[in-house]
Amino acid sequence: MSKNQTSEAARSNPSSTEHAMATPPTSACSLESLLKVLEVAETLRLSQRAVWRLVSAQKLAYIRIGGAVRFRRSDVAALIRAGSSAVGGA
Repeated sequence: MSKNQTSEAARSNPSSTEHAMATPPTSACSLESLLKVLEVAETLRLSQRAVWRLVSAQKLAYIRIGGAVRFRRSDVAALIRAGSSAVGGA
């Protein structure tokens, strides 16, 4: 099969390999949404110590990667939503 025939076949019948290449892997998406303690503190306008208090109170989940601690952006957003509804916010 020539190069042109191969590319025409791929266009008419996309394989799962092409789809996988077009979609970023799940792990890459997860890594993009991880925050450091300082970034969480800045987002919440709290001190880093206050962030650790939230972790100790089991109000904010974290991920340990080797020696590093990271927070999912979605967990921080959930904390904000939970806090805003607890005080009658939007």
